[in-house]
Amino acid sequence: MMMVCFFCQGTQAQDTVTGIPNRWKVNGQEVRHGKLSGIADSSVVVLTPTTAEAGRIKTIKARGISPWRGQSVDLSVVTADHIGWVIATNGRVYPHVMAAKSEETIPVAMIAYLGNVSDCSHGLAIALNDASMERLVWSDASTAVSEWSSTYSVKDATWRLPTIQDLQVMGGDDNRLPQLITTSGGQRVLFNYYWTSTENENGTAGFYLFYNSSFQFGNKTHLYGVRAVLAF
Repeated sequence: MMMVCFFCQGTQAQDTVTGIPNRWKVNGQEVRHGKLSGIADSSVVVLTPTTAEAGRIKTIKARGISPWRGQSVDLSVVTADHIGWVIATNGRVYPHVMAAKSEETIPVAMIAYLGNVSDCSHGLAIALNDASMERLVWSDASTAVSEWSSTYSVKDATWRLPTIQDLQVMGGDDNRLPQLITTSGGQRVLFNYYWTSTENENGTAGFYLFYNSSFQFGNKTHLYGVRAVLAF
């Protein structure tokens, strides 16, 4: 008797099946200690019972592993190759939002710049989500970022409302931020206009138009989006 089990790979590769009687065979390999590992390349698992067990139904469990396993690095050692990777609250950097979630940590920002020309020691990352789902006046923008910071703190990094220079160095000449954010698995840019902390000599705050990289100064009572940056 042969029993065939089909496991859907999806985003998780199959690594181990457990709950199998000893001496049964899985894909031709004899089971020992009730489990068999190393079947990640197969989405079809063929179980062959021993003669004595033929005809009996067994409960088989499959444990998935992340295809991203082992690809994270510490935030302190990132290089230009990690532009577009995401920072999680555990201080690790992952190639994608799903990679961080597979290790049960919270992805919060995407690395968009490495250097120190914008008041940071190593680089800048932009939040994967807006600090508020609603547009806010300028005075409330900093409050929203403070609340975001207390919820999603990252070791050796500081959240802040971005300056115009922050957004300039992260966006580059090709205005890459919106695309990089969504490619990394983050939330798309929800609004056209976002507040910065930069003020001109008249005390009006600057805001940033994401879709064409333009910077303007507007009345602080206007309503714009808020997305924090992470300096590390």
